[in-house]
Amino acid sequence: MPALDICRVVSGSMVEKKSDRGNNEIKLKRGSGSDPGASDLVVGEIAIRTDTGKLFTKKDNGSVAEISGSGGIDDGDKGDITVSNSGDTFTIDNGVVTSAKIA
Repeated sequence: MPALDICRVVSGSMVEKKSDRGNNEIKLKRGSGSDPGASDLVVGEIAIRTDTGKLFTKKDNGSVAEISGSGGIDDGDKGDITVSNSGDTFTIDNGVVTSAKIA
């Protein structure tokens, strides 16, 4: 099996950290603080931003795209529910849930 490069972000750009030989683990390029740029990836390569959990890949046209599908919800007022804390907290507005609605 060929060596897998393990990378991390230093000062906002992805840099090589070390190679991993003789191991069946798949390790993605990873870093925090900023999204990877086109020069940080090769076409089809996947990188993870460890501070946000977002995944990225480089497309055939050379641009970097965020891979979506995490199901996350952005902060904000969603009607009867307010989402905050980077999607970790859901607060139901007063008066929305009543005994009549629960029964």
